[in-house]
Amino acid sequence: AEVLPGYVAVIRSNVGLELERTPEGPDRTTGEGKLGGPIHEDVEKILITDKYTRGIWREPIAPGKYNLNAIAFSAYQVPTSAVTIDWATEGRIGTEVKGVKPTEAKAAGVLYSFDPLKVTSKDGFQLEVNVRMVIRIQPGNAAYIIARFGSVANLIDQIVHPLIDSSFRNKAGEKKAIDFFQSRTDLQTEALAHAKERFSEYNVEAQNLLIAYIDIPKDLLDTQTKKEIANQQQAQYDQEALAKEKRIAVMEKSSRAD
Repeated sequence: AEVLPGYVAVIRSNVGLELERTPEGPDRTTGEGKLGGPIHEDVEKILITDKYTRGIWREPIAPGKYNLNAIAFSAYQVPTSAVTIDWATEGRIGTEVKGVKPTEAKAAGVLYSFDPLKVTSKDGFQLEVNVRMVIRIQPGNAAYIIARFGSVANLIDQIVHPLIDSSFRNKAGEKKAIDFFQSRTDLQTEALAHAKERFSEYNVEAQNLLIAYIDIPKDLLDTQTKKEIANQQQAQYDQEALAKEKRIAVMEKSSRAD
């Protein structure tokens, strides 16, 4: 088995002694209509240090090549370098990945891409938001990710993607389309802070979030452009009128002096 640079491998032992388990019935629900359950169940925290016991090893193995009995052991590779997730139109961001071999792209940490986030503004306009998210999993937390989700792809699909999507949908619903478009910097900051808080519950670091582009309807953009041009023309006319008044005053004083 080969573990690529920028990755660690979490080992699941399929042989050895069974973990001691107590026979119990099914768990009760966490409450009536409330998602009040714990983030990690106790069974997901049972990571073994005794390598003669079946289960997931707590300590992952470092990059390199290993002799591995694929029947007795299963290796799950987890990226520990920056993992890039794109919500973007093809060619809008992430163009440097196009034409790169899959193994090279995998080693570079560019792993996941989705369609642009489609949101609806407060005034009913449909917008597309192109976003790039960078997350990182600490090597010491790799085993917990596998125990909780089974793979990094499941983590992205079940936690990262829904959270980022809902975050931008909620923000878009609070703002008019133009205000949403013009507040990109604030949106980035708020979305990143929210992601850091939520992802930490799942042992994941949210390192960066960038809004590459917000696609708004052309008609709305044309209206805003015409409005801005009109404002600029009005300011120009005001300046010209002021200059004329100044000229009249100067000519009047000159005539009185003559």
